[in-house]
Amino acid sequence: MSILYSIKQSFNGFVLAALAMSCASPAMAQNKGAAPMQFATPEAMAEEMGDFSPETGAFKVLKRKPLHIRLAINGDGLTRDPQYLAEDFLRAFQWGVWRTFLHTKADQVTVTVVSPTPVDGHTTMTATVTRAKALQVAQSLLGVREFADLVTPHQTWTDAMKRCRYSDSGQPGLRACTLALAGKT
Repeated sequence: MSILYSIKQSFNGFVLAALAMSCASPAMAQNKGAAPMQFATPEAMAEEMGDFSPETGAFKVLKRKPLHIRLAINGDGLTRDPQYLAEDFLRAFQWGVWRTFLHTKADQVTVTVVSPTPVDGHTTMTATVTRAKALQVAQSLLGVREFADLVTPHQTWTDAMKRCRYSDSGQPGLRACTLALAGKT
């Protein structure tokens, strides 16, 4: 065996090991296929997902049984534009519902979203959603079979889910999906 071949094999092994280590958090190591990661507490879920931090007050559990969470959007930067602020408001509500049912065993969640600036005349939005209702919305509006169809193996949103989370990703769209989840259709 030549020295160059040995170096190449060692380098390839090092690169593969480095890639594996950089792509896997302890929670990801438990993830098989597209199965959503599971967390013991909503706070652990929020911390791992990174969108609403318990440390900054953007995520707070108001009540454990039945689960009630509060999400605060910041209204900074691009979200000063009323259109973006309204989208962030609706997207935050969806995040609370989808992430709760994807990553915890909760059968019901009440989500309260708080905005520093009024959106459609309101600074808060609160609605209670059951696991069965959320799955029914996902099945009927997005054509998926189960919650696992909403995230990729890396816990990012699938194309089907993006149609529900973003205004420019097709139907049903952000507002229609949020209203269906909130039971306001």
